[in-house]
Amino acid sequence: MIAAGAIRDIVKDTPAEVTRAARPQLTEPVGVSLTAVRFRHDGADHDTINADADFAPGTWTAITGASGSGKSTLLSLIAGLRRPSAGAVRWQTSSVRQAPVLGGSAWVGQQTVLLDATVRDNIRLGRPEATEQQIRRAVDAAGLSAVIEGLPEGLNTRLGEGGLGVSTGEARRIAIARAFLRGARLWLLDEPTAHLDADSEREIVEALRRATDGCTVVIATHSFPLAAAADTVLAIDDGLLHDARPVNAR
Repeated sequence: MIAAGAIRDIVKDTPAEVTRAARPQLTEPVGVSLTAVRFRHDGADHDTINADADFAPGTWTAITGASGSGKSTLLSLIAGLRRPSAGAVRWQTSSVRQAPVLGGSAWVGQQTVLLDATVRDNIRLGRPEATEQQIRRAVDAAGLSAVIEGLPEGLNTRLGEGGLGVSTGEARRIAIARAFLRGARLWLLDEPTAHLDADSEREIVEALRRATDGCTVVIATHSFPLAAAADTVLAIDDGLLHDARPVNAR
């Protein structure tokens, strides 16, 4: 099944000892520091990641680079999905400094996991106990209101597995609503506008700006419009992170 396969891809490389969180505990924007971080896949003869960087709380940082350069691996290290082979990844606020907590960040990728369930239930995966008011807030933040109004049964419209019944851009906005509902203050976005036309990409960027207001956002992307929405752009080349430059004051 599409959803099950995507979930397996996310968790298969996750060490059993990684700290897990049922709900994000940090209520402030989360800064991220990478200190002499190296990551090498088992059996590889070179590092996939070689990085030192700091991502300030409440800012957007775009990571650009060719396919296979290490962008997604870097995000997985920040999320706690993988442990570095050397060095340290730390999340920090004004009062806390800690290793990444699996489940403590929001993740939106280019493959949206949608279940054979209603739109409401797909959004509520981010917080199963969410109230109707909280779900509606997430819908508004993701720019989904008009989409919901156009569906046969609104939030009760049943989707086929993989998002049958909505477009790729609409599926991404459902994923954004789900992430918003989690309440995480650190968002990691892996090519969130991939395979979208220009209009859909613009709508997703606008939805992300609304949904992540006050949050820290790290984006792996090939998209110039998405990178241009960031405060800082970093380039990654063969795992080496470099050339930070401010591109836009938000």
